[in-house]
Amino acid sequence: LIAIGGGSVIDSAKAINAVKTHGGSVLDYEGNDAVPGPCDPLIAIPTTAGTGSEVTFIAMVTVPERQQKLPLVSRYLAPTLALVDPELTRTLPPSVTAHTGLDALTHAVETFVSVSAQPISDLLALRAIKLIAEYLPRAVKDGTDMEARASLSYAALIAGIAFNNGWVGLAHAIAHSLGGLYDLPHGLCCALALPATMEFNLESQKKKYEQIAQALGATEASAGAERVRRLMSEVGVPLRLRDVGVKESDLDRITELALADGSVLFNPRQPSAEELRELLRKIF
Repeated sequence: LIAIGGGSVIDSAKAINAVKTHGGSVLDYEGNDAVPGPCDPLIAIPTTAGTGSEVTFIAMVTVPERQQKLPLVSRYLAPTLALVDPELTRTLPPSVTAHTGLDALTHAVETFVSVSAQPISDLLALRAIKLIAEYLPRAVKDGTDMEARASLSYAALIAGIAFNNGWVGLAHAIAHSLGGLYDLPHGLCCALALPATMEFNLESQKKKYEQIAQALGATEASAGAERVRRLMSEVGVPLRLRDVGVKESDLDRITELALADGSVLFNPRQPSAEELRELLRKIF
């Protein structure tokens, strides 16, 4: 199998490869370690700089009838070979460039503060944050800026390697819930949730959030979330859920789905249902 495209294409190919190799249906492999053994060869060629799916062993699958995004997690899902060529991102539209870049930023930030963070994942995540903060505005402004495109492709790659080992957190739990209910771009959903979750987690990982803020160009830990909001505005991404069509009446359902998402387990601070509702109201 050869997957050429963004994260959804590569994730689909991972799921197809499991079925092609071992039979059954995609949902037979839902959850952790349900793939029984190695899969056939898979070459991943990303055309976006965001998900890092070309190097991860995770595939997210949307189940429309359940209005959910569900994870398939197995080391056997990882592509056999990843070919990362920034030239393939040259014609990516500005909005997709912004969304995918902010997806990679969310991977890096959440992995850096994850309860499963490791020294090597920290190293890669922090480098990815610096690269995205510097080069994402340039790539959105001028898609032919190949220095920016190459830097973002590299950032997405190393952020993928990082979160493959350190995992993500609450922003991704919210993003998965939004994506399942509204079929919004994953990177956009991550961006909408990221600043507020950074503020929610701040006191539990203050030293690390200070490093994140510095990587984003600020000096104090508390300024990191505002730097992300400024970056979002600079690349034309909205800051509020209402701006992308989310209904206030769905906030309770989003809360329920996010709390049931496995990503929340790796968040440095575990939210109660009421705390998560309040966070969602804040970004609504």
